[in-house]
Amino acid sequence: MVTEMDERCRGAHRRAASAAPRPDDGIVGEEGTADVGTSGVRWVIDPIDGTTNYLYGLSGFGVSIAAEVDGDAVDRRGGRPGAGRPLHRDRRAAAQT
Repeated sequence: MVTEMDERCRGAHRRAASAAPRPDDGIVGEEGTADVGTSGVRWVIDPIDGTTNYLYGLSGFGVSIAAEVDGDAVDRRGGRPGAGRPLHRDRRAAAQT
């Protein structure tokens, strides 16, 4: 299920990637964004993780971001803006790095 907000996030990802201090990084989003980079770093973003909850105005949706270097996940962050929880580092990722 792709919402208007998903589409807006996709456009924002592309604009941010082109203006970012790391323009050679790749970016992939759950809703179809896929810009291949040349640096070996790829950002994996799900701007609305829990779309159904988001659509119904429930707080159980979040934002998920991960970084991969040469195909290996090196960091993951997640947050729940609907519940007032900012991005935090995934403990499993912290144990791996």
